[in-house]
Order: sequence, then C-alpha cells, then structure tokens
Amino acid sequence: RVVSQRGAWGRRGAPTLETFRMDSAKIERLARIEFAAAGEELIARTIFDGDRAFASISKATSEMDANVQTFSFDLSDAEAPVQLGGFGEASHVLEFRAAEHHLFTLAIERETEKLIVELFDTSTSGPPLSLDRVYLDEGTDALDIDSSETQKVLELAADSNLVLVSFFSFDDASCPWKQHGGTLLLQWDDDSLTMGGTAEQTGPSKQSIVRDDQLITVSDREVFVF
Repeated sequence: RVVSQRGAWGRRGAPTLETFRMDSAKIERLARIEFAAAGEELIARTIFDGDRAFASISKATSEMDANVQTFSFDLSDAEAPVQLGGFGEASHVLEFRAAEHHLFTLAIERETEKLIVELFDTSTSGPPLSLDRVYLDEGTDALDIDSSETQKVLELAADSNLVLVSFFSFDDASCPWKQHGGTLLLQWDDDSLTMGGTAEQTGPSKQSIVRDDQLITVSDREVFVF
C-alpha cells in the first residue's frame, strides 16, 4: 500500500493511492486511484491502520497557513480501494495517529484558532466520525507546539490509553527566549477524551513516549523520566 505523488519542475500530479501484491519473484500492482477533489495539493501526512488509510493534503507552502484537507480510504479489498470522504473539516489538521479503530488528530480549530486533540471512530463503513475533542490551552498560558516537527509532537500510549502532546509555553511574552515545556497527558476510552496531568520540564518539549510505567520526555535541554 503506497500513497505517492509525481512532480518535477514545478508541475505536480494528483496524489494517488496504490495497492500491490508482493511475493519473492515479483511485485504486482493491483489498483491505483487518484484522490478525489485534489488539484495542486501536496501530500502532507499519511498513515495506515489495518484496512484503513488516512491522508492529508495541503495547498500552501506554509505548514501553519495551509488549507489542509483530510481523507480516509477503505482498503479491505486490495483490488478495489475506495475513498470514503473527508473528515475534520472544522479544523486544520497538523498530525494524526490511529489505534484500535480510533483516530486521534492534533489540529487548530478554524473558528477559534485554538489547539485541540480530536477523537474519531473509524469502525464504521464511512468516513471517521467525531466523538470528542479537548482544547489543549485550557489552564495553560501561550501554549504552542513545534510546527516544523509535528510528527513527533503527538504520540499514543495505546496500552495505557494515553494521548501525549509535547508543548512549550512562554514564561514572559516579552522575552521569547524564556520558555518552559512539558507533556500534556490525555486519557481516552471508547468515545471520550479527558485532560489529565502535565509533566513539566525545562525548555521546549520535543517528544514523549511511554515505556512500561515510565514517561520519557525530550526537550531542547534535557531528557526527563517520570
């Protein structure tokens, strides 16, 4: 299963999804479909989860100013993949993760311009259905994320039912070099998200992972273990 896009010398083809059958002797292409409603967009993110694929495309060159669209695909029949439609239209999706028929997106809500994590149900036959969302800046001053490394900012600890979001915050708005960071912990179940605690650390937080019963976070300055 491959999502790709041809392009050279300023000319770009539509994003495509292809499926292949592989054995020791050859690779056989089974199907190829172009993204519907995609023109000059660039592929921004792609993930696969079981029989589903999720992809986002962007029209702009700026990560944060882009007009992002998100799509889902049914790959249960490898010879006839189906584009199910878009999801998360009310938000600018920066990153997503999938686990156990759920999809988690880190996004900027278009109406409020606030950072959110949104939970979707992917077990239905159609596009992902929104179940719940949490605003990340509740009780946190000037919360921000490293938009150049969003693939590291959002992580899942599925065994612990935790969503991890690495962030930084300005200690003094007039002094941009005075920052602290941390990891927001969100608890999730089948249909809801709940804001949990915060693991504070020195400097902007870049990435967090859970190993056994320990939370490991990495900032610009230090590695923390909780």
